[in-house]
Amino acid sequence: MEQGARCLAPGKILQHLKELLVSAIVRCQRRFLLQPGDLSAENLQEDAMELSLLIRGGWKTVRFDIVPVVRRYQEPLRLKGRQGDRGFPEGSLRKATEEAHFIPASPHCWRSSTHIPILKLLQAVDTLKGPRLDSLRLLDQLRSQDWGEEDGKGGLTFNHLKMVLLWSTELFPSPEDWQDLEGSVYRLVVVLLRCLATRRLPHFLHPEENLFQGDASDLASLFCKVESFAWNPRRFLRFHFGPPVPTGGWQGEPGTRALLQLPAEDGCYWDTAYFDILLSQFQVYRIQDSTRRSAMTQLLSEIQREIPQQS
Repeated sequence: MEQGARCLAPGKILQHLKELLVSAIVRCQRRFLLQPGDLSAENLQEDAMELSLLIRGGWKTVRFDIVPVVRRYQEPLRLKGRQGDRGFPEGSLRKATEEAHFIPASPHCWRSSTHIPILKLLQAVDTLKGPRLDSLRLLDQLRSQDWGEEDGKGGLTFNHLKMVLLWSTELFPSPEDWQDLEGSVYRLVVVLLRCLATRRLPHFLHPEENLFQGDASDLASLFCKVESFAWNPRRFLRFHFGPPVPTGGWQGEPGTRALLQLPAEDGCYWDTAYFDILLSQFQVYRIQDSTRRSAMTQLLSEIQREIPQQS
C-alpha cells in the first residue's frame, strides 16, 4: 500500500466504503438488529470526504465520522531546536511520527494529516503522573460554556487546547509541575494566554504553522476572557481551588499584559523560564529547582530592561 498510495483515488475508496456500509445496514435491518430511528445514514448520500452515521444510544445520538487513512512509514520527525522527548515518555515522539498519514482532500487528491500522531502523543501524556488530561477537560468545559462568542461559535476549539497541552508538557517537563489540578490548569492557561496575546499558536509537530487564523478582534476577546479566569477562577468554576483572589487582582512588576505581549517573531521567549515568570505573576509558581529559579530571575532582569516599568 505504501508504493500504491498515489494510485488510490480517495473517491473510489469512499464509494467502496459507502457500498459496504449500505449493505451492512440493509442486512441488519432484515435481521431486525436495528430498530426504526436507531441509525441515520442520510449523510452517505452526500459527496463529502468522510462518511457520517448518526447512531442513537440510549437518550443521546452519537455521530461517527468514517475517514479512510493511507499510512506510509517515514523517518521520525526531527524537530529543529527541540530537546527530544522533553516532558514526554521516552520514545513517544518517535513512535508518534514514524508513520505519515494521508486523508482525502478531494475525490482525486490526498492531504497530510497529523490527527493520529497528535492522538498518540496525548495517549503518551495520559501515562504520566498528574492531572494533565483533567486540566484539558476543565479548560474545554470553560471554552464551551464561557469562552465562546454569543452565537456559540468562538474561535477557540478543543484541537487548539490539545495543542496547548502538548506544548505545556514540553515547556514544563518536571513531574513537580503537575502535582495538583490548580498548578496544572495554570500551566495550560499561561501558554494559552501567550498564544492569544501574540495571535500565534504553533502546531506542535510543525511549529512554523500558526493554528490561530481567526479575526484579531475575536482573539482579543478570547484573551480577555481567559485572562479574567486566570485572575479570578472562582467566578467561573463550580468548585474552587487556591486561596481567595483580591477583587482588584494582583499586578506584578513588570505588568502581566506587557509580559504577555512581548515580541514573538523570533520565538526567544518560548521557553520554560519565560512561562515560569508568567506563573509567578499569578502566584502559582512553586518549583524548588534552583536552576530553573536562576534562569527565571536572569530572564526577568533582561525583560525589565526592555519594557517600560509599570507605575
